[in-house]
Amino acid sequence: MIRLILSFLLAFSSLPVWASSLPSKAQQDIQTLLEQNQNQYGIVGQAVAVLINGNPVFTAAAGFADNASGVEATDTTVFQIFSVSKLFALQRLGELVDAGKLEWDAPVSRYLKDLPTSWQQVTVRQCMNHVSGLPEYYRDFDKPMPKTAALALDRVREEPFEFETGTQVKYNQTNYLLLKMIVEKLSGDSYAEGFAAFTKKAGLKHTRHGDINANIPGRATTYEAVPGGLEPLTKLDQPHYMITATGLNSNARDLADWFSRLLAGEFVSKKTLTNMWQPVQLKDGSVARFAGGFERFENDAVIAVGHGGGGRNDVRHFMPKNGGDTISVVFLSNGGSTFRNPRDSSQRIANIVTGGNLFPLTALSDTMAAAIADDDWPAARAAYDTFKKADRGKQATEDMLNSLGYAVWGKHGAEKALPVFQLNIAEHPKSANPYDSLGEAQLHLGDKTNARKNYQKAQDIAPNSRVAEILKKLETP
Repeated sequence: MIRLILSFLLAFSSLPVWASSLPSKAQQDIQTLLEQNQNQYGIVGQAVAVLINGNPVFTAAAGFADNASGVEATDTTVFQIFSVSKLFALQRLGELVDAGKLEWDAPVSRYLKDLPTSWQQVTVRQCMNHVSGLPEYYRDFDKPMPKTAALALDRVREEPFEFETGTQVKYNQTNYLLLKMIVEKLSGDSYAEGFAAFTKKAGLKHTRHGDINANIPGRATTYEAVPGGLEPLTKLDQPHYMITATGLNSNARDLADWFSRLLAGEFVSKKTLTNMWQPVQLKDGSVARFAGGFERFENDAVIAVGHGGGGRNDVRHFMPKNGGDTISVVFLSNGGSTFRNPRDSSQRIANIVTGGNLFPLTALSDTMAAAIADDDWPAARAAYDTFKKADRGKQATEDMLNSLGYAVWGKHGAEKALPVFQLNIAEHPKSANPYDSLGEAQLHLGDKTNARKNYQKAQDIAPNSRVAEILKKLETP
């Protein structure tokens, strides 16, 4: 069941007023997209909010907040937002910059004492953008997480950097633990207390901290895919000290209201926000995936910034280069039986709202997926080659191919995903992740010999504690 909600805020006059709705065709196309997500990917419940030029204009909801009870999802259903939580941490950092208390390019040792010597010259910005190379404490998921932040850092204090700072991008929660500590040092309050005070003042009644076991009013059941279907997610260790990285809950309406006001400069100055969104170069001259902590993507048509969370949620802001209206999308879900990158849904909604094709890679992914579903890999490869020839290499395809590979795996099995991952390696031979993904698929299929080779290649390119552990297990008879 799909529900379209044409909304007008009557309370909290400080919040943005929900303007007139989208054209009926755009509404219907978004409805069709949500139906496709349900039917093709088994997504249980979804909620969407759309903003135009920073003004919330539309919400929609689909499916169920809880399968067992049949409670429907609405635009007020609360979802676990996982790493979308980082956007609130970035706001807090921006506030400290505006107040003159924090400098992006200052070393973390300016604000934190007793750090390992090798960590001290890493900058705040490098932590935000996951280019620090710091060792990762959030790992070994079959073991209990450290109970405190101090114990989490003690886990990795003596470990070497995973790569030279500024040479790679590797998503890393140690970065955001240091950022939490910096916020607390400069503000004099615990991050959790400060966040609770902020949401109360801002009128974000449905946005709060709470892990998988917390009693959160109106929260949807979060699901994970298992062989043969779905199960409620019951095991996920999110210690309280991870609040800057994960562990928040919110709904589409709250997030749209908050993001509207963020864009308007209410919480962070527009100058600071613009500075955060400037592209970041790695030492080899390539552009990093993150800018000011926001995931940043650019093609000939648009610049997009935002963040995903838990493979289920996405908050994304699209700025067309032709000067057209900006589009912001909040996409929330509680999981599905087949992986569907939530960023893909945000991009498709942006395309619907603009009536154009801001994301040709999204269209390419759809074309290739359809060919693979028909057991026609040559057609999928031909579509890719045609796109690359016309595009002349302007757009990086690594993330698209990786997401496509996992989507194919989830829907049609790991064997059908192999050529997608192999193509990604051929196109991006110096990147670790394509080898990692192919190795994972091969290991799933029982091909330990080739899995070991590809995991080793990934490890040679970008040393990684998780991959090292996999290789260790593969070496054990």
